[in-house]
Amino acid sequence: METIRAYIDQMFKDLPKTKEVVEMKLNIQDHMEEKFQELIDEGINEAEASKRVINEFGDMDEILKELDIDPNKENQEEINYLSDEEIEKYVQWKRTFMIMIAIGVMLCINAVGISSMLQDFISGKFGNIITGIVFFGLIAVAVIIFIIFGMRAEYYDAMVKDAVIDSSKKVELQKRYLDAKKKQALPIALGVLLCIISVAIYPLVEFILTDGIAGFVFFFIISVAVAMFITSSSSTEAYEVFIDEKKRVGSNGTTREKEDGAIHGVIMLSATAIYLVLGFLLHWWHPGWIIFPLAGILCGIVEVTRKDR
Repeated sequence: METIRAYIDQMFKDLPKTKEVVEMKLNIQDHMEEKFQELIDEGINEAEASKRVINEFGDMDEILKELDIDPNKENQEEINYLSDEEIEKYVQWKRTFMIMIAIGVMLCINAVGISSMLQDFISGKFGNIITGIVFFGLIAVAVIIFIIFGMRAEYYDAMVKDAVIDSSKKVELQKRYLDAKKKQALPIALGVLLCIISVAIYPLVEFILTDGIAGFVFFFIISVAVAMFITSSSSTEAYEVFIDEKKRVGSNGTTREKEDGAIHGVIMLSATAIYLVLGFLLHWWHPGWIIFPLAGILCGIVEVTRKDR
């Protein structure tokens, strides 16, 4: 099968990617793969089956002439046809993108937890300075991650816009999507469980150690939970781009993945802002931290309710 695909790619590599040429390529590939499968079912080995199918392929010039396609015609409008390599590159990028966004969110959440713990070990004016440097330093790193990968995302989103792919590749991606979908519920459920655990163990850690360490443990567990919410759909979101146009494009032309990421970001940043306001103005550092498990659970609810849209 790979031999046939490589042969077809070689035959079409110098032709413009117009709608007519791409459609012809896809039709020829489907026909050759069907013929290949028929020969395999008859007991012929793959090497011989590939050879026979390729030998039956007509002369390219005759095919172009028969379909009235002129490859040398100027100013032909090309379409966005993606090769298997480009598709896999995009899928891998989406996974990396979601992981990096999750890391950025974890840094934002842990900035609060680490600052809380440092106050137990470094007091006075010097302690406040160190705590502030650590807090805003972690936030700055997170913002840099968001900016860099947000800008890269625009390139990859443009790469797959109105993309055309092989029908056989689409079938493969549909199978991979269903497999990923089956595994998606587990990290979401574990994330919600971690949010509940973080609240339950806080008093215990505070009793055994210190309030600051308890805060650090609490925020770290919450950050892991939120990261699980964010990355749980990394594979399914990537596959949906190619198998379901409606799920790829939102009402304003943005990808659903961007919409979900924006929603999670707004939820967690809002929770952080509320926590800081409660802490600095009302000194409700405790029990103000309850806002974070609630925000984490809300992220999980959003993910569950939107994943089947």
